[in-house]
Amino acid sequence: MFHLYDLAWFLASGNDGWTSVTDISKDSRVSPTPRGSGTAEMLEHSLDYAVGDYERISIKYGSQASAMSSGRLDVGAATYVNLSVEPGWLQQMKGTVDLRVLGWPDDAVAKLEEDPAIILSDIDMSQFDGYGYTPETLTTPTLAYNFVVRDDFSYDTLYTFLETLWAQREGLQEDNALLGKLADGEFWTTNAYEGLPFHPAAADFYKEKGVWSDDLERGKE
Repeated sequence: MFHLYDLAWFLASGNDGWTSVTDISKDSRVSPTPRGSGTAEMLEHSLDYAVGDYERISIKYGSQASAMSSGRLDVGAATYVNLSVEPGWLQQMKGTVDLRVLGWPDDAVAKLEEDPAIILSDIDMSQFDGYGYTPETLTTPTLAYNFVVRDDFSYDTLYTFLETLWAQREGLQEDNALLGKLADGEFWTTNAYEGLPFHPAAADFYKEKGVWSDDLERGKE
């Protein structure tokens, strides 16, 4: 149906002098999000391109700050919503330790770019403050969140829904930072899931609004 938001995930540390995921060693305690989370598999897979062994531990997002402060966690996970919004627990981490954003080496980035399972985002880090260290541009794995429906969902109902949401997109930007990107019409069709077509009503709607691309696939009637 439409693209809702992106979560750009990255790894961070309170350890003095650390600047890259390559600073992780076999004795490092790393929580690439808690075990069982939808993000853990992606970050673990991505780390395989850059580092060898490490001690995999599981720390909840809200507990990472205290774990770093007490020396129980070397590297934790954090995210930017739509590449710009910091969740509260990330702000807590920055306020508790001298948090350092870890970059990815060029060779790992090249391999991640070739991996069809990974979406990468480039983030201008000058928009953020309060960190002990950040690269100028952070290239990091990203998860896209899209609304999907069954192929037999009512054409008219879906078209009317999209018309209503589209008409409110400026207001959504003002009311909720999570939905702010929907003010940009082209955002609605970005980062579509590979191999999953757009519902015909959505495809026709986006063609009418001028944000459809020939790279996208229209589902069958």
